[in-house]
Amino acid sequence: MLNLDYDEMFKISIWALKINRSYPTIAKDKIWLLTIIPVHGFFCFGFCLIINSMIFHDLKIGNFSAACTNGIFSVLFICVSFKYLVMITKSKDIVTAINKVKNDYTAADFLCSEEQAITSAYANRASWVTKIWLLTSCSTFSVFPLQVVVLTIYYYAIGDSKFVHMYQMTYPGDLEVNKNEPFTYFFLLFMQCYYGFYTLLMYVGFTPLGLIFMLHACGRLEIVKYRIGNLFNGETYDEREIRQRLKNIVMPLQDVLDFVDLLKETFRVVYEVYMKATTVVFPIALYEILEAFKESRISIEFMTFIVAGTVLCFAPCYYSDLLMEKGLDLRMSVYASGWEVYPDSAMRRTLVIILCRLEREVAIRTLFRTVNLDAFSEVKLHIF
Repeated sequence: MLNLDYDEMFKISIWALKINRSYPTIAKDKIWLLTIIPVHGFFCFGFCLIINSMIFHDLKIGNFSAACTNGIFSVLFICVSFKYLVMITKSKDIVTAINKVKNDYTAADFLCSEEQAITSAYANRASWVTKIWLLTSCSTFSVFPLQVVVLTIYYYAIGDSKFVHMYQMTYPGDLEVNKNEPFTYFFLLFMQCYYGFYTLLMYVGFTPLGLIFMLHACGRLEIVKYRIGNLFNGETYDEREIRQRLKNIVMPLQDVLDFVDLLKETFRVVYEVYMKATTVVFPIALYEILEAFKESRISIEFMTFIVAGTVLCFAPCYYSDLLMEKGLDLRMSVYASGWEVYPDSAMRRTLVIILCRLEREVAIRTLFRTVNLDAFSEVKLHIF
């Protein structure tokens, strides 16, 4: 018994989405609405302060470094709000995909040992990806509060005690005048921490979903490939047995191809936004790093943005490329299965249909391109 439990293996992602109330199984009723208004509203308040600082102060006085910094934080708000919108508008599709994975995990208990090993390997790989993304996200966003703690201790040690703000912004009206007063400072610090934590929740919860589903599809294609390899195994040709084996190939194959089509529809716009956001954020972050070098300091926070942004864009490209590779391998295994030495025309027609169906690439697409390593290379080319 494999006892693969989706809720347990991917509890990190589920926990994060349930905290920010975007998990698709949460009922979108009055209670949800009353909860999300203050939860997302305070996040929006932080965004308004960032925009105010960027437009009415940074750009006005020509402080392009500060404007770029606030520009990155504003892009984070747009991306998080967009992901929240996707979780709401595509909730049925995401629930369908989740239930598909859960049902396959349950059915895996009745598979042969080789197919169980394949299912388990890809499930554990997906769980590992979720943990790696948690580590990457936490490492990125923890830099800012750690910087506050370290600088506060440093200034205290040199006898120049003062409040250190997490983000350097210019606030409107009395907030700017009193920002170093204890009550105002801790309010602004809480607001900035909340902004970062809310962003972290969405990135930890939403980003791994597509990767989990793509890896599951890879595992299902691997199982179909294994069955094709065993299609004509046997000392004698048994027409009835061959047809049963074909049935056990065609139905799971159609099932996984439908699953990939569902992923294409659900994440089509999401991965397009990932790539576009990367092309916007990377040059700004690089500019901030270079400006810091000119001032003889190291901008660790924006270096972590570069790393996290690279992983965010690279991961779906890599696993979609892997999915496409599995589709090509499956097509080659059908062609090389040894069908030509068997006389059953119905069997041959079935295999031809499978080959024709696999002519379409098994990969995730954005609005304009296939998500693969070539697309990732194009993004990097446009940046540099």
